[in-house]
Amino acid sequence: MTLHLLLQIAGVLLVLLAVFNIYVPRYFDWKRDLTPVPLFTRQVFWVHGIFIILILAMFGALTLFCAGPLLDPGPLSRAVLAGMAIFWWCRFGFQFFVYESALWRGNRLYSGVHYAMALLWMYLAGTYSAALWAVWN
Repeated sequence: MTLHLLLQIAGVLLVLLAVFNIYVPRYFDWKRDLTPVPLFTRQVFWVHGIFIILILAMFGALTLFCAGPLLDPGPLSRAVLAGMAIFWWCRFGFQFFVYESALWRGNRLYSGVHYAMALLWMYLAGTYSAALWAVWN
């Protein structure tokens, strides 16, 4: 399997994650949970959620459709790949060091999702890191 294909797979996964995130608020009933929150905080929360979806979709599209140029050595590809690698390694760390284990421990579904997402973050971070290594040498 080539690095080009691994990047394209990462792109598809990110686009799917963006689509999945469209349904997260409804699944967790965020509208109900955010009702007692002040209006400004509630609106900032929703705007941030929308921008997360937009960023995931753009990261995905960039990676899916520009995997070749990302693998061409140069300052731009190195900067983009370094940013992506750092971003996803940080997200991987947050999975274990920011989220309280009480949120998922003891619930088979949530535990499965927790570990599946950790694997996804590791795949993304590892793929972008490997691509960065390839364009750096």
